[in-house]
Amino acid sequence: MHELAIAKNIKDIVEEQVKEHNEIKKVERIKLVIGNMHAVVPESLRFNFKLLCKDTPFENTLLDIKEIPVRGECNTCGKSFIMENHLFICPFCGSISISIKGGDEFFIESIIGEE
Repeated sequence: MHELAIAKNIKDIVEEQVKEHNEIKKVERIKLVIGNMHAVVPESLRFNFKLLCKDTPFENTLLDIKEIPVRGECNTCGKSFIMENHLFICPFCGSISISIKGGDEFFIESIIGEE
């Protein structure tokens, strides 16, 4: 259950940014971009974040999570595709020589709040 550690890291990063950029008084929403390669369960992340933020200034902060599918490109036939179930096999030619072209993203896109 790595979502608890991720939730704590998000909370710590946002707290640091809010302190550093004194303009935000109340954080309403945190927009995240998370590639499916990280195997994060969005509802579990939201639950753990809410649990960590109870009785803090972030108690009512929403996590807005944009999931990015894992995309691969076959090094044999050159075709691109979305990788279902983390199968590293080209659905076109069956090759296992695959390059990852997306889905490994993980970042805070924005912090939205009241000034």
